[in-house]
Amino acid sequence: MTAVRYIRRENLLGKLVRQPGGARISEVLEHCDANLAPLRDAWLSDMEASLLVIETLVGGSRPSLEAMGEAFHRANEIGGLAGVYGLEAMGDAAFSLCELLDHLMTEDAWNAQAVAVHLNGLRLLRSITGPGEDNEVLQGLRKVTKFATGQKETG
Repeated sequence: MTAVRYIRRENLLGKLVRQPGGARISEVLEHCDANLAPLRDAWLSDMEASLLVIETLVGGSRPSLEAMGEAFHRANEIGGLAGVYGLEAMGDAAFSLCELLDHLMTEDAWNAQAVAVHLNGLRLLRSITGPGEDNEVLQGLRKVTKFATGQKETG
């Protein structure tokens, strides 16, 4: 019978993490924000282009399920990237649009006005600068989504 031999390897990453020195978290976050700042304007332009694509896909008359699915994916992408650039309200609005589109696809229904309100809300959030104003827009979008999906208002 052979004996089992265990070889314990040194955890180099753990050793490095425990060493004193290096950059502080606040410094690293500042550097990240500084590196993302030049990309933010380009992303906002790309987001506007995505909103135009979504409008083309689902604007007006009842779109196909494939078009609604593509619009969902575009809105989901906007929501994910908005968080990277510190635009949480815009991300919440995009995810609200995703919830609406998901419901419409699942129920095989269509509500062009609710989708248009979300697209306009996303555009409005780009221009909001005052504190708390984005909350009013988000509350309105949530109400539109609840109304369009047949959910009851709570609170």
